[in-house]
Amino acid sequence: MNAVSVAGTSVSCTTAGSGRGLMLLHGTSSDSRSTFGHIVGDLATDRLVIPPDYAGCGRSTIPDGDIRGLLPKISAPTLVVALTHDSLVPLYHSRHLHENIAGSSYTEIARGHAVPMEKPDEFVRGVREFVLDGEGPAAA
Repeated sequence: MNAVSVAGTSVSCTTAGSGRGLMLLHGTSSDSRSTFGHIVGDLATDRLVIPPDYAGCGRSTIPDGDIRGLLPKISAPTLVVALTHDSLVPLYHSRHLHENIAGSSYTEIARGHAVPMEKPDEFVRGVREFVLDGEGPAAA
């Protein structure tokens, strides 16, 4: 388990695999291991998978102030996955991310909040399509 300092807070993360980076960001009320732990290996065959703990979750601390202003600074290829039946994170939150991260891709999956656990194959397939088809080959 590693920790990095971002915007005045400590962000805890793990890594698996090698190659170009693929960051997986979980939703609220969990941590990266409980959300993505069972699928990291499927994605780590092609990429360096980095699943950090969301602010205030797992071993990450809560940042001071509003960090939404940092969204326009994100320059990495970004896929925002919105879940149409998510009762914890409404669609407008995901749309806000997409609208404020320049060049981001957006997809909706007709599932609830726990799609990586409910339908891991569907989630992994969507991420692989984005990584391999939309944003460049894994070996680039």
